[in-house]
Parts: sequence; C-alpha cells; structure tokens
Amino acid sequence: LRAMMSSMVANYWKWNSSKFQSRMVLGALLCDVGLKDHPELIKKSLYQMTPSERQQFEQHPHESYRILREIPNMPDEVAIVALQH
Repeated sequence: LRAMMSSMVANYWKWNSSKFQSRMVLGALLCDVGLKDHPELIKKSLYQMTPSERQQFEQHPHESYRILREIPNMPDEVAIVALQH
C-alpha cells in the first residue's frame, strides 16, 4: 500500500521520470527494513509500546538507512526515502 501511494503521489506531482518513481517506490517498500530485528513492534500500535519499544521503533528509519546504504549499488535516494519516512 505504501509503495502504491508513493507512486500515486509522484504521478500527482508530475514526477514522471521512471527512474525517480522506481527509486521512490523501492524506498517505500524497504523503509521498514530497520525493524527486522524487532518484528514484534510491527504489530503494535504506538500506544501499546513500552517506552523502550517506542524508542526502538522511532530509531528504525535510521537503522533502515544504515542497512540500505550497506547494499552495493543501492541508489542513495532509496536509503534517503527510508530515512525520511
């Protein structure tokens, strides 16, 4: 759903470059990769999280960025989308 929405936003704003759109969609698909070590947080709402869990959750965009930056040939824009989501 997030990837589809990012594509719709890109179309709405007339960001028609297929290169740009593909990187935006890929970033949307991979933005939560930073939660891979905390799968229990995916199912919880922010209101159900302990302060420690909430802190881990709030750090996941930075962790996603770090993970994506380590992948060879991963476009910078993809990691930046993950960081900024």
